[in-house]
Amino acid sequence: MPEFQYRAVDPDGREVKGVVVAGTIGEAEETLRQRGYIPLSVSEQKRRLPSIRLPFFGRVSTRELLTFANQFYAVTSSGMSLLMGMDYILPQIKNKRLYRAAVDIRRRLEHGEGLYEAFSAHSDIFPPLFLGALRAGEAGGNLTEVLADLVQSLERQDDFEGELKQALTYPTIVALALVAVGLFYLKFVLPKVLGLVSEMGTEIPAITRWVKAFVDFFQAYWYVIPLAPVVLFVTWKLVRQTEGGRLWTDRLKLRLPVAGEILQKALITRFARYMALLVGAGIDVVEALALVSQAIGNAVFSQGILMARERIQAGDSLGRALIHVPLIPLALGMIAIGEETGRLTAQFEKIAEYYEKDVTRSVKRALTLIEPALLVVFGSFAAVALFSILLPIYNAVTQVTR
Repeated sequence: MPEFQYRAVDPDGREVKGVVVAGTIGEAEETLRQRGYIPLSVSEQKRRLPSIRLPFFGRVSTRELLTFANQFYAVTSSGMSLLMGMDYILPQIKNKRLYRAAVDIRRRLEHGEGLYEAFSAHSDIFPPLFLGALRAGEAGGNLTEVLADLVQSLERQDDFEGELKQALTYPTIVALALVAVGLFYLKFVLPKVLGLVSEMGTEIPAITRWVKAFVDFFQAYWYVIPLAPVVLFVTWKLVRQTEGGRLWTDRLKLRLPVAGEILQKALITRFARYMALLVGAGIDVVEALALVSQAIGNAVFSQGILMARERIQAGDSLGRALIHVPLIPLALGMIAIGEETGRLTAQFEKIAEYYEKDVTRSVKRALTLIEPALLVVFGSFAAVALFSILLPIYNAVTQVTR
């Protein structure tokens, strides 16, 4: 059915804008009047040509999802009806994909669908964590409280990811600058200088011949440098299309030196944060594990969580069942204590806070090693290039003075 943009006056006398789904303009105006609105203008949205959505574009970021969750929480906590609240939220959504989903959610709510049912129709946008929290809040009658916890969890996740990105910004810029300088020397400076050295008529040292061979190769096959990362990226994506490929690549990431340990702690943080939210919302542990396995973002962790879920269904305790998940012994011990004392949610929150700080410290320590390592690598490259130029010049000068 077509969508109509409208301006109207709500029952409180405020002007509102939004979108309504109807067969005709007359039906759209009638729908607005049934809501208690006075239509000012109603016009059909222009139809867009169908487009192909690539996985790299149009996605909904954590920040955009957080903004939407905040707005939705404000609606539920104010006592406003969900339909009226969606009318206020829609004009503020910037992401087109999220906007279209929100329009459809409002239509479904208007037609009598439940909140969880309406949102779950767009599970490609709203993660299992979000949907699970909605289902728990809707079923338990404490939707506002659950949404408050969801917003807090998303805010912590967004802050955590922001800190990591900020920490990685400087070394990334330094690395890119060093690579750019190196490519500039390989393309424009070294070929000319080495050409002059070759014309001096003296014996060319081995190091100079090696450097010249590398420069000649770069001159002939320079396109390999930008093409190689693209080929690797596409290959990586293709491998991850299969279940076995995702498992292999995610296991490989966890085994990387330094970075693997940091990733493991970050995943433990995410696991504990999600479990704290879902268990605290009243979802039983078995169902919470099923939801977290879909949202964790790592196939190794997801596989381990599902195995733990099966063991719990067979009668095992949570602390013993989680040995299949690559958790650090400290986290396992804290979970076991929380299970014994009946304070599982609190223990999950403590685990998340502890490892979140630990990841931040680990990243900062790693970066203190990466920056000088980059300088050493670039300095070594510059030293070899300089030595390959100066050595034949020194040999030529020595021959002349004899």
